[in-house]
Amino acid sequence: MDENLKPILAENEHLKLKVGNLEKEREHLRRANNFIIFDLKEEERTTTELLQNVQRQCRPDLNIPLEALR
Repeated sequence: MDENLKPILAENEHLKLKVGNLEKEREHLRRANNFIIFDLKEEERTTTELLQNVQRQCRPDLNIPLEALR
């Protein structure tokens, strides 16, 4: 085998493993009834802050009214 190909093949195998692990993680999250909201930064410190942030994003972006948190 060409010596120039060895590092590329090794990196390819590494990336295949990484993709496989990410797919497993995504499937686990999907089955755990979690939501994955892309482009929503995780800056919240509490669940309440998270829900408030989701509400703020959903109102203007999706025009979905959500009840206020109690």
